[in-house]
Amino acid sequence: MNKKYLAILLGSALMAGCGQQSYQSNLEQAQQQLSKEQEQAAVISLKNAIQQDPNQSEARVLLGSVYARQGLFSAAEKELTKAIELGAKESQVLPVLAEVWLYLEDSGSLDKYSDKNDDAKFYLAAYHLNQGLESKAVELFTQVSRQAGDGAIYKLSSEFVKIFNQQQNSLAHLSEVALAYPEHRYVQQIYARSLAISGEYKKAVSVYQDLVNQSPSFIQLKLFLADAQVKSGNYKAASPNIKELLKFAKHHAYLNYLNAIVDFEAQEFESAKLSAERALQAGFENKIARIIAGVSSFRLNNLEQAYNHLQPVADDIPEGHDLKRLLAALQISLGYTDEALINVLESDTEVDPDLVAALGYQLHSKQQTEGLQSLLKKVEGKSIDNPQTLARIGALKLTLDQDGNGGVDELEKVFALDSDIEIAKRLLLIRYLDKGEFDKAIDLANKLIEQYPSKAEGHNYTAVIYERMGEIDKVDQAFSKAIEVEPSNAAALLYFIGQSAQNNDFDSVGKYLKQLLDEHPTHIRGLSLNMIYQKQQGNAAKGLNAYRKAFELSNESLAYRLAYGKALSSEGKYPEVISLLKPVEKQLNLPDLYWHLLANAYINQNNLSAAEYAYKQWSTLAPNNLVARLSLISTIELTNDFNRALRETETALDYFPNDLRLKLMKARYLVEVRQLSKAQQVLTDLNMPSNELVQALQGRIWLYTEQYNKAVAPLTAYYNTDSRAQHAIRVAKAYIGAKQNSDAVDFLKKHIQANEQDVVSKSYLANYLSSQNSLNDASKLFESVLQQQPNNPLALNNLANLHLAKGKLQQAETLALRVTKHHPEMAAGFDTLGSVYKAQEQFDKAHKAYETAFKLNAGSLEVMLNYIESLAKVGQKSLAAQYIDSLEPLKAKLDPSELSKLNARIAKINAI
Repeated sequence: MNKKYLAILLGSALMAGCGQQSYQSNLEQAQQQLSKEQEQAAVISLKNAIQQDPNQSEARVLLGSVYARQGLFSAAEKELTKAIELGAKESQVLPVLAEVWLYLEDSGSLDKYSDKNDDAKFYLAAYHLNQGLESKAVELFTQVSRQAGDGAIYKLSSEFVKIFNQQQNSLAHLSEVALAYPEHRYVQQIYARSLAISGEYKKAVSVYQDLVNQSPSFIQLKLFLADAQVKSGNYKAASPNIKELLKFAKHHAYLNYLNAIVDFEAQEFESAKLSAERALQAGFENKIARIIAGVSSFRLNNLEQAYNHLQPVADDIPEGHDLKRLLAALQISLGYTDEALINVLESDTEVDPDLVAALGYQLHSKQQTEGLQSLLKKVEGKSIDNPQTLARIGALKLTLDQDGNGGVDELEKVFALDSDIEIAKRLLLIRYLDKGEFDKAIDLANKLIEQYPSKAEGHNYTAVIYERMGEIDKVDQAFSKAIEVEPSNAAALLYFIGQSAQNNDFDSVGKYLKQLLDEHPTHIRGLSLNMIYQKQQGNAAKGLNAYRKAFELSNESLAYRLAYGKALSSEGKYPEVISLLKPVEKQLNLPDLYWHLLANAYINQNNLSAAEYAYKQWSTLAPNNLVARLSLISTIELTNDFNRALRETETALDYFPNDLRLKLMKARYLVEVRQLSKAQQVLTDLNMPSNELVQALQGRIWLYTEQYNKAVAPLTAYYNTDSRAQHAIRVAKAYIGAKQNSDAVDFLKKHIQANEQDVVSKSYLANYLSSQNSLNDASKLFESVLQQQPNNPLALNNLANLHLAKGKLQQAETLALRVTKHHPEMAAGFDTLGSVYKAQEQFDKAHKAYETAFKLNAGSLEVMLNYIESLAKVGQKSLAAQYIDSLEPLKAKLDPSELSKLNARIAKINAI
């Protein structure tokens, strides 16, 4: 038989069977099932009983109790509160319901019953204890303990009071209470928590396991159990519990922290790293999480991330610990040279020349000349036979002796040992050219031509030498010979591409580029030049296609993925950029360019949350990367969530406490969120009164604290460096606040004259002039805005109101109808239209418009009053009266002036 059909038949049979039983028989069946600990079957029977007679309370009390025991607290509350409504005795229900309210953190319900029920009072005390309000908790526990009861809550209350008064050993007495009341869940939970706090994790695991078995849906208990299992070292038992919980809370900070521990112990480093990073990213800043993330990254050969995770906890690692040695190795590998240099210089043992060469290159890149000189002395006089190492040592010496022959002996020895070592040839050639020793340079090139006649390398060197000597004809000859010997020679082809471009011979440019990319389809410089050329020819798609092929030929390597992504981004192909980069988001050791390209693509797709997440990942993986943190903050700023931008800035300052940009950003965000006293303190601490941005922020602080006369000068000074609309408007506001109204108007007029396209400033000035009854001037400005933006909603609506005020009803109607047509979501447009129709005494049309405005913005008092008045005008006075009555609560919140205006308006409506 078809399985689906069989399931339907069985379901129908069950439903039919349930329907035939009475309320009482279902209730009795549930009681029998509960006596046999068949809870799920009992739930079905109780639901059937309630369906048979929903107005009986007993089944609801039982069902709510089962739900509570299982940890389904919302469902339990629903049934138990309904049972009380149906007449169940509170004394029967509240012992269970009060505990449910505790876990739902419903202090209001607990407080409501606490004066008449000891269970409610006990769990209200427990709620206060959970919230850290110890004095409130002790007061309530004391009251419960003084009652003449012998239940668990009285004994436990007494023990709590003793514990807080430091009269008893808390764990010992909690243990006695727990043994006395093994079925009381809260008692057992408190006991388990105390065991864990006391470090008796194995005992805590046992108690928590019993609780989870009793309440399998109580998620919090499962988390406590997993925590105790991890702390007891039972990682194998903890792992499945943690992973089950993570299915429902993938990014839970503490769960990921626990998962990182158990996976690290199981040597599952990829998963341990991911979980530790999730915990850190969620704000769980923990040393163990950092160490797990760092060591896991190292085991996965992700050295930069390993260092970034371990460095913040370096001071907490004891000297001589393996982690200290790991950090030192990472420093050399990644170029963090200071500590590595100290370790090498202080070493009494013979230093490996390879280590000196590696560290030397890092010192050279950081221009740490004195450190490099000291380092090279460690290998002075040492016999180095490895040509590669000798070449690197010679190159470093060359950098320290720009005018002499330091390093040349080593490089000439390398060339004699192995003429294929590129660095030796190149550096020798550069040194000969820099010193004008062209004969030696030519001799070196001729030796290469003689030694490798079928290679273009010697001819390329010859061309470079003649170019330095200024003999251009010989340069062309040398590169031509290079192509003759080796037609695919990239250096020569690039030279002729450049020459052809200078001569505007773009046909030749295309020919040489094709020749280059046909032979070297992954040549990065060639791909870049080809992209420029193809764009100039109007064939950007061909340039992108060349990048795509190179990406595929490179086995989709990260370097070519980024090069291709950069080219796509330059052409505005942002969805393609995201599709290209997203698959490697979890790849190790992603460079800065990756995060910039990905986040920029999201920003240009107006997906700021995804851009922010990308930068958040980057700053978490590289907490010491200032650019990552600045990028994250700037992205958050785009959302205008200045509170979050402020928090991220403060976090960044923990890592970079002396960074001026971050300090100025903090001051600006403090101003944006109007924490002005804190912003003022930051500016005072900076002590940079001549800094333009500091002046601007100081001006804004004075503006917002109504020190208008002081605000004018600094705001004007900053406006002179940045004349955007917001800066112009702030200057005008300062003038207006200082009662210099004509100066404000003159200033804005000059600004608008210089910035004709600035509709924001035009609109602001128009609104201000309108408020000053300069209606004609205001109208001209709004008309100017509409010439630039014909459907600008604010300009249309405000101009309609101005025409209405001047009695030009037809013009006002035309404009108001444009607002409602192009911006049907704008309540103000319909409100204006209603006012126009009202002035035209078209009261039915006015009512319809006002009604639409009210539906769109019922929270506006003016819109509501217009709607009420329209109701009265069309004869719906009883409905108008109901709305007027609904305004009574609002009246108590109004100041006397506002109240007087409201009462006058109501009187006018009542008089209709």
